[in-house]
Amino acid sequence: MKFLIRPYSNPEWIENFLPGVNLLDLSICNKPLLDYYLDFLYLIGTSEVLIITPHYQENLMGFLGRESEWGIKIRIEIASNEESYDSIENRYSTFFEDSRYGVIEGPIFINFDQRNTDLLENLRHRKSIRFNSDSTGDFFVSELSSIGSYYNLCMELVGKKYENYSLPGFGVLNGGSIGKGVILKNLDSISRSVNIGNYVLVHKNSLVKSNSIIGSHVVIEGVAEIESSIVYDNTVVGEGVHIKNKIIYNGRVICPLVEEYVDVDKKLLLPLMDRTSYKDAAFRFSQVLISFIFICLSLPGWVFVKVFSFFSKEKVFLSESLRDRNGDEFSIQCLNTDLLKKRRFLFIVTKIFFVRYFPKFFQVLLGRINLIGADPGVKRRLGLRDKSSSIFYYSNLIKDPDLRPFHEVVDCFYLFRAKIILDIYALFKIIFSRIIYFIR
Repeated sequence: MKFLIRPYSNPEWIENFLPGVNLLDLSICNKPLLDYYLDFLYLIGTSEVLIITPHYQENLMGFLGRESEWGIKIRIEIASNEESYDSIENRYSTFFEDSRYGVIEGPIFINFDQRNTDLLENLRHRKSIRFNSDSTGDFFVSELSSIGSYYNLCMELVGKKYENYSLPGFGVLNGGSIGKGVILKNLDSISRSVNIGNYVLVHKNSLVKSNSIIGSHVVIEGVAEIESSIVYDNTVVGEGVHIKNKIIYNGRVICPLVEEYVDVDKKLLLPLMDRTSYKDAAFRFSQVLISFIFICLSLPGWVFVKVFSFFSKEKVFLSESLRDRNGDEFSIQCLNTDLLKKRRFLFIVTKIFFVRYFPKFFQVLLGRINLIGADPGVKRRLGLRDKSSSIFYYSNLIKDPDLRPFHEVVDCFYLFRAKIILDIYALFKIIFSRIIYFIR
């Protein structure tokens, strides 16, 4: 049997509460609605699917490269909401050559149990079947008619019916499903009946309670508590923030129970990093002190390289741009790495004495840049006052190549729990790893 999927235009509630999300992309337990459709169609032996949308959707095109996951041929076409099925059949006649086809239309979720093989097998032999908001029969269809119905469906799946579907997850911990690259500082931080996406960082003093759905690339800071809530991708939940029965989407806090939302300054979901305190002063002093030590270490190597540059007449030094705390660019001297690779002895000297960073250590003393910190782009997007460059970045701690594309998550995690001891630990871990790599 073939199937036609026709979602029509986004329901008004999606446009109001989740702008930028298309119906088929709607995340249900960290899995797009279309994935559930294709899982179901695979179970009933569907061979080909035609998806009709009223406008071009870039994310939808990604499914064309995933046909092998279900063994289903996927075709995507565009037709207005008003176009009749007769007209669609005429336009795409090659798809409808076989009169046996089913239809999934409108904003609905098909409730099925992948373990009920008898019922699924029975559907394989039907000539036609239609799923919409008026469907009755073997399968109960949930209409996604409001933000409340969407929230209730997610809570039901993560809490009670998670075994009925193939939910995403790399592993299981405490009865909850967790994705790839999840870091839990305390293994007891999560409860049963939770679904956590990929590359999530959870502070040891935080709690992710039952019926919580956490998206990918999320940072949950200290003393935070999340219960029966949905946190969308790319979110930082700040220190001391308690979330219950809410949906967090792109800086918006949505209450699905009363179907209201409020757009908040994203900093309200983040720790107050811009405040000045004795901790900031101590942190600044520690950076200056460590930089001074490195200047003393680097000075002999810097002098040697300067002398070599003078007598060899080679272009050892180039210019490098950095950003100060206000985000303004300025230039300093840096080493010509291409030349150093050709001069083995010179390369070894610069590595041993950290000559490459010598001019930058002085900029740390002047307060223009940081010794260790987050990428300036990350701080700029978060709206922090300090937009300066750093000599070393927290993301330099990443050694797993699979995690490097998500370096901003690591930068955010360390940025929002910055402590003197932690920063010193991160700094020397980076330096020590480079020394070991060089020795090898």
